Amino acid sequence: MSKGQKELLLARIHAMPKFNNKISFPEFRNREYSAKDMADFVANIGKTEFSIDNVKDFLTQRYTGKKAKYHEGNFEDNSFLAIQEADTFIRDLKDSGRAEVQDDFVTYKIKDNFEFDIARRAESFGQTPEEFRAKLEAENNLPQEIIDQLVESERVKQEKILPPEEVEAKVINYREAVEEGRN
Repeated sequence: MSKGQKELLLARIHAMPKFNNKISFPEFRNREYSAKDMADFVANIGKTEFSIDNVKDFLTQRYTGKKAKYHEGNFEDNSFLAIQEADTFIRDLKDSGRAEVQDDFVTYKIKDNFEFDIARRAESFGQTPEEFRAKLEAENNLPQEIIDQLVESERVKQEKILPPEEVEAKVINYREAVEEGRN
């Protein structure tokens, strides 16, 4: 990137709306695994501790005999691919809030009630606060008081964007306006 392109990128990033919660910048590299693979792993592993070897075995077992999507050959033919994907898999689990590192810094464990934590970080992208409230209530993952807090924070965040609510409906009598303009 040239210096001008970097400055433009930085300006565009600074112009983006702020998030309610601190998040790390996402990694957009292609992955061999899917969201369903991650959900299946979380469901299978349950509350037991796991390591990178467990993830590597899970991915290898799932993709044995299949062609790698983004690399040459089959999944098991690439010796580096399983460990690389397992590392990315664990990073995605931690970044999404599903897993946490244990005290030994080698094993991981799925967090209790991680669905609730993920639901609490919800934000309204392209939605009014009322639409956001309807979406949260339809998902039925959060208690009403937390939904109220999230909607209120969105209302404050969008205060500069949304037009003010009208106190009285504006009704213009065109005949009177035309007469006033002539006088």
